[in-house]
Amino acid sequence: MNSNSKTNPETIRNLFQMYCISSNMVSASVLMGPEITQDEIKTYGVSISPKEIPLMMLYKSGMIIKTKLLITDQNIYYKCLKDSFWTGLFGTLTGVNEDKISWNKISSLEIGRHDQCFGTAYVGHQLKINGKVLGLVRMGSGICLDEDAIKILNGFFDFLFKSGILSDAPNLELYYKL
Repeated sequence: MNSNSKTNPETIRNLFQMYCISSNMVSASVLMGPEITQDEIKTYGVSISPKEIPLMMLYKSGMIIKTKLLITDQNIYYKCLKDSFWTGLFGTLTGVNEDKISWNKISSLEIGRHDQCFGTAYVGHQLKINGKVLGLVRMGSGICLDEDAIKILNGFFDFLFKSGILSDAPNLELYYKL
């Protein structure tokens, strides 16, 4: 995995600031840096350490299906739905994966493929950490996905790869080219 010096909170914060400066992308579904208030984190249902600084929060979910992705300078918090054919019909009844993972335990990050659930409604995209699909996270609210959210997140993950923080790059060829 990663050495502590590479993934210390100050390094992650500095790289996030550099990414924000180099990327002019905006998404209606992603809050970044100072836009993330303590009230929003509390409403989101995630408890972070007082020493943690939130960097990105995927904050729009469907009305019924609630997923989470909060990136801080120390951890990544997530709540995913099971990546199953049946999730579109049964939602959280098919299973939920909710946890946090420290930056020093992460070698790769990616927002992967669109769900392949039964029906035509959008459920989410795969969240992949260390090459493993953890489940589906929703990119936006309503019936449509937010492609800009995917580009912002995978762009940041690619920036971390190019900066030597992650050892594997996200697959940017799935949907678009940055």
